[in-house]
Amino acid sequence: MLVEIKQKFDERLYRWALNGWKREIENDFPLLRGAEENLVVNMMGSLQSDEIRLIFAKGLLKRGRDRQILSQWGDPFTDEEQELVQQYVDMVTGVVMGTVHINTGKWRDTKEKPKRLNRKKFKNLIIETLIPTFGVAYQDRGDWKEWVYKKQIGPWKLVTSIDIGGSLHQLCYEHSIMLSERVRLVEGLSIVRWLGIGGQTEWTSIDDSDAEATAKVLAKIASHFTESAPKLLEGLSPDCNTRNGFAL
Repeated sequence: MLVEIKQKFDERLYRWALNGWKREIENDFPLLRGAEENLVVNMMGSLQSDEIRLIFAKGLLKRGRDRQILSQWGDPFTDEEQELVQQYVDMVTGVVMGTVHINTGKWRDTKEKPKRLNRKKFKNLIIETLIPTFGVAYQDRGDWKEWVYKKQIGPWKLVTSIDIGGSLHQLCYEHSIMLSERVRLVEGLSIVRWLGIGGQTEWTSIDDSDAEATAKVLAKIASHFTESAPKLLEGLSPDCNTRNGFAL
């Protein structure tokens, strides 16, 4: 059943993401800094040891997941993890409401004049930088500011969407894995989601001077997932009933 496949994939994704957190903590958060996730990096920096940082990371990965399933995995949501996650949620809420003031690097005043970014040149930079990961073939979606890459992995199709047309962000991206348009294993997956931080990875402070560096960061993050995807999907090859499109 597709439900069982999703559960197996989610457990693999959880354990893969936990290893990713360990690498981020050990190496001073290279991917998260590149993705402008300064709030969570700030919280990590306030903690006293890598051991406590890993407890916080595990808490982020567990929030939103079914606690019974976590227990079945042998990794229940502990009180200490919940307490650290709540501290983070309180900090984020304080920043949004203006009661906590830190350098987030994520929000800007909507009245502020945006930085200059030539988006057509930026798109060309991203396309060139992503060639080693996705090749040269892509499809525009809507207009030239949004496009997708498609990669076949066994019966699954990995679809990666890039968007540089936002009014408040200059770049965001996400992955989806599907059997067909009707049957999807996961949607909206990006580094902030697989690490349990939030829903969408986006950059809001890019200008022409750092466009190339940002394109390289995106390529590094995207390749990190696409190179791992075959292992995450290994053995998850359902037979598809052509009548209803669902795995039986």
